[in-house]
Amino acid sequence: MDLRGAEVAAAVTARRNHMSVKIGINPITWTNDDMPELGGDTPVETCLSEAHQAGYSGIEMGGK
Repeated sequence: MDLRGAEVAAAVTARRNHMSVKIGINPITWTNDDMPELGGDTPVETCLSEAHQAGYSGIEMGGK
């Protein structure tokens, strides 16, 4: 392996060691887009507030 190849390999290894996992969430946790009678009356403000309390910076909106 030449010097450039070694630099690339070191960069890839460093990146692997610093990767993070991002977890997403959507409103189906609180409501049900297919069966609105199961949580359909839950306001979007509740979805957003509780997602924020759980540490999420945002959620997809789904049927809301």
